[in-house]
Amino acid sequence: MIEQDHISFGPVHLEVTDLSRTSMFGERLFGFVSRTGENDSVEIGAASETLIVLHAGARTPAQQGNSGLHHLAIHTPNERDFARLLKRFSDLRVIRLGCPCPGVLARRSLCK
Repeated sequence: MIEQDHISFGPVHLEVTDLSRTSMFGERLFGFVSRTGENDSVEIGAASETLIVLHAGARTPAQQGNSGLHHLAIHTPNERDFARLLKRFSDLRVIRLGCPCPGVLARRSLCK
C-alpha cells in the first residue's frame, strides 16, 4: 500500500493598494473578520482562522467595476451557511460570480 502524504495549506497572501478598503470588502461580501497582522498587514477570515493576509504594496488598482481578484474559492461547512452566503451576495447585488463552468451552481461550492 502506498502511504499518502497529508498536505495542508495556509492563508493566501495578496498585495493590495488599500488595506482598509480591501478588508472592508471581505467583511461586507463574505462576512469575514479582520485582524491586524504583522508588518502592517491585515488578516481576514473566520473568527478562529486566517484565510487571507493582505499586504500594502500593489501599485496598480483594479479597473472600475472589477474587484481585481481573479478567483477565490470559499467552502462552507454546511448547506445552511452556503445559502446564507448566497443571500448575502444577492442582498449586496453581486452581479456576476464567474465559474469555469458557466451557469453551474453546485451544492456548497460555486463550481464543481
